[in-house]
Amino acid sequence: MMHLRPPASRVPRSVRVLVAAACLAAPASLPSQAAPPRVRLSGVVFDSTASAPLEGAVVQLVSEADPTRAWTARTDDTGAFAFADPAPGRYLLGFVHPRLEAVLLEPPAQAITVSTRDASVRLAIPSLPTIARAACADTPVDSGTTPVLGRVRAVDGSPLPAPARVTIAWSEVVIDRGVSTVRPELRALTDTSGIFRLCNVPAGTNVQLVAETDRAASGRLELTTPAEGALLQPLTVGIAERVRVDDADEESLLRGPGTLTGTIVTPDGAPLPRSRVRLFETAASAMSDSTGAFRLTGLPTGTHTLEAFAIGFAPVRRIVDVADAAGTSLREEPLRVTLERASTPLDTVRVFASADPFSWRVGFDARRARGLGRFVDEAAIARRNPLRTTDVLITVPGLTMQRGRFAAEDQIYLRDNSGELCLPDLFVDGMRLFLDGANIDSYVFANSLLGVEVYRSQALRPLEFTTENRCGAIVLWTGRRRTTPR
Repeated sequence: MMHLRPPASRVPRSVRVLVAAACLAAPASLPSQAAPPRVRLSGVVFDSTASAPLEGAVVQLVSEADPTRAWTARTDDTGAFAFADPAPGRYLLGFVHPRLEAVLLEPPAQAITVSTRDASVRLAIPSLPTIARAACADTPVDSGTTPVLGRVRAVDGSPLPAPARVTIAWSEVVIDRGVSTVRPELRALTDTSGIFRLCNVPAGTNVQLVAETDRAASGRLELTTPAEGALLQPLTVGIAERVRVDDADEESLLRGPGTLTGTIVTPDGAPLPRSRVRLFETAASAMSDSTGAFRLTGLPTGTHTLEAFAIGFAPVRRIVDVADAAGTSLREEPLRVTLERASTPLDTVRVFASADPFSWRVGFDARRARGLGRFVDEAAIARRNPLRTTDVLITVPGLTMQRGRFAAEDQIYLRDNSGELCLPDLFVDGMRLFLDGANIDSYVFANSLLGVEVYRSQALRPLEFTTENRCGAIVLWTGRRRTTPR
C-alpha cells in the first residue's frame, strides 16, 4: 500500500516516511516543457461506518512523476475538499484521519488521472460489514455472529512489548435433561500492531471483553454486539492489583495508582451536583461537587467502565481510559459525562407473577463476573438444603442475624466496613420489598430460593439495586428449583 506525502509540516512523520517508496520509483529528471493548464480537482470523503461525511480528514495529492510535487487539503464539515491548481497527469490520492486507526485501516491511496477538465472524486471509509468480512476472511463465519475487533496498547499509548491475550465471554442457557447456564469464551492474541480479531461472536448479545498481559490488564468491559457489521473496541492495559475484600471470602476488587477526573453535566451543559459515579470492579465511588466535578483515586489504570447516575436522570455507562497519578493516558480531552433527564414515571403498576426461571440467571452471572458482591447460586443452596432462607443468609460473610423474642422478629443486618450494623435493602425477583420489621423468612421460603446476591455497601451495588439507603442490599431470586442436593 502506498502512502501520500503532503507538506511535512502538516502530515504525521509516519506518513512522511512511508512516502519514500514513491520517491524511489520516480524518474530522476523530466524533460522541459511548457507550463500545462491548471484544473480544479474536488471531492468528498465519507465515513460509511457512521453514515456521515468525514470532517477534518487530511487529503493528499502527490504526482506519480515527481513525488516532491504534493498538495494538501482538509475536509470541511460536509466532507468536501478541493485542489485548485494541479496540472494534468497521473497522481496518487488518499487521506489520513484518526478514524482510520479506530477501524484498524491503513491510510488508503488510489491512482487517478487528472485531465484538462475539472473533475470530482469520492473517497470513503468502508462500511462495518465490509470491514467485518475483511477481518474474518480467513475464518469460516457462522450465521448469526459478528466479529469483535480492536487494538490493545499501553495506557500511555505506547505499543505493547509482547502480545496481549484478549478474551470475550457470554452466557447461554442450555436445555438438555434440565436447564443450565454455560459461559462460552473466545480468545485471541494481538499481532505485532496490537490488533486483535475475534470472529464468530454471537450477534446482539451481551458480552464481556478483557485484555491481559503478564504485567497489565484492562477492566472487564460489558458490551453488546451489534446485530450486523462488527464491534470495534480499542483497549488499553495498565496496572491492576486484586485485593481481597474479606479474609473469609474469595472475592476481590481491583486497585491501582490510577486517577480519574471529570464533570457531570445536563444536556444543556449545566453542571450536575450531587450525582454519583463509580468504576466497575472497584469499590471506588464519588459524588460530584457544586460544579459537577468528581475525582476518583486508587484505581486500576487502563480501559474500564464508569457508571454515572443521579436522581431524576437516566443512568449512563461510559468506557473510559484511567490515567496514572501523573495524568498519563490516551485521553487528551477532559472527561465530560452527560446525563439525560429520565422519562416522567407513570403511576405504579403492580404485577403478581412468578419469576422467569431463565432470564434472571443471565443478570446473576454477569454481576457475579464483576466481582462486586457475594453470590450463592442454586447448586450451593441445594447442597445446603436449608429449612429457612435466613439459614443461607447467615453463612454469607458480612451478614449477621439479630435474634428477637420470637422467630418472626429475627432480623438480618449488614456489618459495613467500619464494623457498624445497618439494615440492608431487600430485593425479591428484582423488586424492592419493604419488610417494616418483619422477618425475611415470612416472605421468601427456602424451598423456592434459587439465588442470593449480597452487596456490602451502596458503592458496590449495581445500578438496578441502588437506592437512597447507604447500607448494602440483599437480592433474592425465587422459583422452582431444578438442582437436587448432592
